[in-house]
Amino acid sequence: MSILDKRIVHPGKFVNKVEVDNKNPDWSVTTWEWAYRTVNKEVVWVLVENKEKWVFVLVEQFRPLVNARVMEMIAWLVDEWNTPEQTVEKEVKEETWYIAEKIMYLLKWPKSAWLTNETANYYYAEASGERWEQDLWQAELSLEVIEVQNTISDLLNLCLEKEKSGVLVCPSIWSAVWRAQAMWVQFKK
Repeated sequence: MSILDKRIVHPGKFVNKVEVDNKNPDWSVTTWEWAYRTVNKEVVWVLVENKEKWVFVLVEQFRPLVNARVMEMIAWLVDEWNTPEQTVEKEVKEETWYIAEKIMYLLKWPKSAWLTNETANYYYAEASGERWEQDLWQAELSLEVIEVQNTISDLLNLCLEKEKSGVLVCPSIWSAVWRAQAMWVQFKK
């Protein structure tokens, strides 16, 4: 038996606005709203590292929903015709112009457990060589590829600089770096 009852308040093509009633008497909140994805409930987030250049590869772009530029890892919805790994390969190529040569699964977690049913699959992708040129998809024309030395201090300094300039920095960058480092240590044992 569920302690939550949900009603579709506004149906959408890809996301329904859902109102949820909580029947647990111990919780102070009794009603709230969710964005409930109807398809494509999984997202991939990818920490890309170019081992030849010793850089992490991130992207920055304007995000209308928060009305700001956001620095983040490569990310995209997993289409129903692709696996998460295929989506990683496709998005690394489209957004960074690198080819993902090695892909390692890091972890899966709720993207925002209090707002949406969407889950995020975190991956690490190793790339090498030079970037190749490609036309950007119209929605990604403001996308900027950022390469930063792959040390924690360089990454921290970049994040602080971006924040001071008004860019929002996605915390997923740190969780992916931490998880990747933990897995590398475990792998070496």
